[in-house]
Amino acid sequence: MAAEPVEESARWQSIVARIHAEDPSGLESFYEEFSPGLRLFFRHHLRSYEVDDQVHDTFLAAAAAIRAGQVKRPEKLPAFLYTIAHRQAAGCIAEAMRRRSEPQAPPEPLTEPPDPEQLAVRRQQRRLVAEVLGKLEPAEREVLVRFYVQEQDAERICQDLALSETQFRLRKYRAKERLSALLRKEMGEERPGDKILLRKKPASGH
Repeated sequence: MAAEPVEESARWQSIVARIHAEDPSGLESFYEEFSPGLRLFFRHHLRSYEVDDQVHDTFLAAAAAIRAGQVKRPEKLPAFLYTIAHRQAAGCIAEAMRRRSEPQAPPEPLTEPPDPEQLAVRRQQRRLVAEVLGKLEPAEREVLVRFYVQEQDAERICQDLALSETQFRLRKYRAKERLSALLRKEMGEERPGDKILLRKKPASGH
């Protein structure tokens, strides 16, 4: 029974070594090992048409990190990969929240490609949001994911989570406020009221 973890660890080490050495077979093995699980992960968290893009971006980010020598413990490769996947999903959540919160505007005509500097800023913003989302309470994070990313109706969320309409609106509002306060704290732009929002809840829950 003890042989299986050792065998897995050897596979992860081989994959990391080959990717680091620019061996194409390393990427092939990496994809074959983890793509089914990643697809299930993103299918659970995101809309179906985003799954392929997110799986692809996750593997690209992971491979780049491996080549840069950032994976110091190859036996932890699965955990490393899914950390990146969580950040990718969180970036989608942030973008979906922005889209759903803004008024709809007519599509802009196709012009020049996006400015690389703007793309870099957006990627940095998504990484920050991903880190901050992980600090929210699970109940808060679930409401944001289901409403903004999966675009579920409020009625369905209320039914699944046993919430009244008022409770749902309050939870969504508080989750967004805490997310905003955490983001401002990370960027050094705290407001006086943020300290109250970031204060831990009392044990009684009141």
